[in-house]
Amino acid sequence: MAKVTEEKSLLYEKMRKFISTIDELRDYGLQSFISLPRIAVVGLQSAGKSSLLESIVGYDFLPRGEGIVTRRPLELRLIHAISAEEPYGVFDKHSPEKITDFQKIRQKIVELTDLDAGKNKGIINNPLILTIYSKNCPDLSLVDLPGITKIPVKDSGQPDNIEEITTDLVVNYISEKRTIILCTVQANIDITTSDAIKLARKYDIDGERTICALTKVDLTDIGANIRSILNNEEVALKYGYVAVKNRGPKEIADNVPVSKGLELENKFFRDKYPELIDQGLAGTKCLVDRLSLILSKNIQSSLPSIIKELREKIDEYEQELRSLGTPLPESNEEKIQVVLGLLTEFCNNYSTSLKGKYTKLKKSNEKEPVSVQVRRLLINVFKELEETKVDSLLSDKLIRAAFVNYSSSSLPGFPSFSVFQKLLQPLLNNMIPKSSELVDSVYFILEQTVQEIIDKIFMRLPDLKPTICELALKNVLRCRNNAEKMVDCLIKAELGYLYTADEQYLGLHGSILPIQHLNVNEDNKMSDAFVIEIRERVKNYFMIIYRNLRDTIPKSIGHILIGESYTKMQVELFEGVNKENSLITKSLEEPDIILNQRKQCQSALRILKSCLKKLQEEDLLLEDD
Repeated sequence: MAKVTEEKSLLYEKMRKFISTIDELRDYGLQSFISLPRIAVVGLQSAGKSSLLESIVGYDFLPRGEGIVTRRPLELRLIHAISAEEPYGVFDKHSPEKITDFQKIRQKIVELTDLDAGKNKGIINNPLILTIYSKNCPDLSLVDLPGITKIPVKDSGQPDNIEEITTDLVVNYISEKRTIILCTVQANIDITTSDAIKLARKYDIDGERTICALTKVDLTDIGANIRSILNNEEVALKYGYVAVKNRGPKEIADNVPVSKGLELENKFFRDKYPELIDQGLAGTKCLVDRLSLILSKNIQSSLPSIIKELREKIDEYEQELRSLGTPLPESNEEKIQVVLGLLTEFCNNYSTSLKGKYTKLKKSNEKEPVSVQVRRLLINVFKELEETKVDSLLSDKLIRAAFVNYSSSSLPGFPSFSVFQKLLQPLLNNMIPKSSELVDSVYFILEQTVQEIIDKIFMRLPDLKPTICELALKNVLRCRNNAEKMVDCLIKAELGYLYTADEQYLGLHGSILPIQHLNVNEDNKMSDAFVIEIRERVKNYFMIIYRNLRDTIPKSIGHILIGESYTKMQVELFEGVNKENSLITKSLEEPDIILNQRKQCQSALRILKSCLKKLQEEDLLLEDD
């Protein structure tokens, strides 16, 4: 027996440790960043939530009255304090005062609610935290939510959409995946039509994190229907149902204490339905034990993912803080040094983006790397200019006309240089616009890359961004113009000087036209065979040019527009900054939004790191199940 008692004591000690740790993390403010395990109490107005909570705590302390009484979430933290000589409550965020009179606690709840929500019946989503220390209460944390209200209270100032307001507040809590939902439902209604159960199932579809307390069981016979509910046969919930009998209106009016009410509840079930207690399906004590175990287990299973999310959030805020940079110095010399440092960072990121290397500014969900976009353009250049299109451009009519117009000075029987050049021209003309388009396309990618990187690196200096962007794009535009000139020269060279050392071409077309096997029409000065041979010579020569230019044009663009744009970028920027020194120092003012953003990041990091340190110190992950 002593061993069982000791094991039970160790279990409760472990549960207390889990629950109190999560409460401390919530005090740090972690709930604003990461969903933490908790129990949210949900029910319609007058479903018996207040009576149930007082039974769980063991004392009268909640406000009572007509209409909506709970007008803000009440976060109840119950500490099973064996050493406490008498029970007391503390409103953590408002005063360290220990209040031993629970009537004063009730008054304080009303006072603090009126202070924040007004004295009417308005509802706010600003939790009030109350910690109760007692030998008799369990180690447990619950959030009492305002009851879902169907109709506004008369002369209360509540809006007509009060049901939507109260429902949205409840949803704000129960939609979080780590929140355990405690539904309070009257036993004398159809469980399948319960608004609280329907709302819970909407956000907990499979009932994996919902438990239901059936209240007011003394107002109905526990027949087959109620038993089927308690046996989880009607609407299945992972944590099931527990029947409870709270103090009724008359008992409350007669000032029957909660302790006496719990005795009457136990007697009620022992006398009428002892098997329900034996099966763990009835009584506030049974509900409390189940809730404590559920919450502690939920916390324990959530800890690994909470720690993972914590580290991810810390990395995220640290990266954001790095992107915001340190506050700007006072002197102009130091400010210029900051700018030069940012320019170096920009140049490094620009260079690595074009080379296809990893950059810290790159996120996994962003578009494909710049280098991939550029390479695709280079690979696809002139792709549509195939041999079949060349044949259509070199028509018989064009070849014959070229010989008539340009071969007057040539020796009969020998192809004229001018004719050959004239026939190549329409083929090369098809490459000119494509080459120019390729230069422009690559330039636009680089222009967009420059703007995107500058936007991120100089985010905290918006007045400086246009100047830096202008200097950087001036360098890229110069490289673009140089690349365009080079491409234009390559095409002009192919047209202006006909030459090839291609062995295959020389083998095929290096001699005078072979006529012995060709069908010559003697009535024509220029036979069909001659036209065919000229077409083959021009086409084959052009295909050599085509293959060469498909390599040399992308190489020229890659070398001049891409390569020189990043190799010369830093020099160009530094020279530009030195020339515009006075103008740049004047524009070095951080906007308020950046200053506030930095403060928020620093504040968030303090909270997150404190929470991670707390979890590491507690070493809860090493606890046995």
